[in-house]
Amino acid sequence: MNDDPTNTTSTADIPGTNANPKSNTMATLDKITPITPKDTIHVHGKHLYRTTDTTSTPFTIRGIAFPTPPEIYNPSTHGYNATTWLAILRQLRLPPKKKEVSPIQDSNSDNSSHPDIITETEAQNEGGLGLNFNTIRLYRMYPDQIDYSEFLEGAAALGIYVIVPLTSAFGHGVLDRTSPAPKCYHPHLFHYGAQALKKYLKYPNVLAGMVGNEVMNDEKAWKAAPCVRAYARDLKLYMARMV
Repeated sequence: MNDDPTNTTSTADIPGTNANPKSNTMATLDKITPITPKDTIHVHGKHLYRTTDTTSTPFTIRGIAFPTPPEIYNPSTHGYNATTWLAILRQLRLPPKKKEVSPIQDSNSDNSSHPDIITETEAQNEGGLGLNFNTIRLYRMYPDQIDYSEFLEGAAALGIYVIVPLTSAFGHGVLDRTSPAPKCYHPHLFHYGAQALKKYLKYPNVLAGMVGNEVMNDEKAWKAAPCVRAYARDLKLYMARMV
């Protein structure tokens, strides 16, 4: 578990994915290994470890933000489209498809008469971008209204795991930063978070939950800080009873 409950709830016993903890760059693309229930991420002190049936190795999060992709807004899905979201993930994560470059091609040649000949850059850029990340953070999800199973399972197949939001922009999942404690922690919030965890914990690639996104972001909202701490505490206690 994360010992600092101020802004995140770590699902420490949720299976994760493989990583190279000694790499601080994205120059070498890790092999894509699907995440399965046999892969477990544990917190030990200040560090994360990936544990399998036989090994335990340090784990480093290499993450990117994954905002809701732009598309025609559908109120019934809140912008969720599993096909679109997974297509974007594949484009970001999968390695480029290399095409054979003609030996007659060089940097000084004019290929205008050879439309089938591609440059070295074009050969490298065909296919995915090959970004070496293992985690994405989603900003808006509505687990009380939408089934995200197709996307989460697809991300696991790509070796990507997910940091999910445990609050929402409206409805029962709002942590009201405009109200001082204890009013900012309304009675429906814990039920929302508990039900969200119950759904998310089924997926081996759900790594953590965010509970304090942009709550204390001005000089007045700091009064809501105790609610963030209390909400994170309550969700951790709830998870401890679940496992």
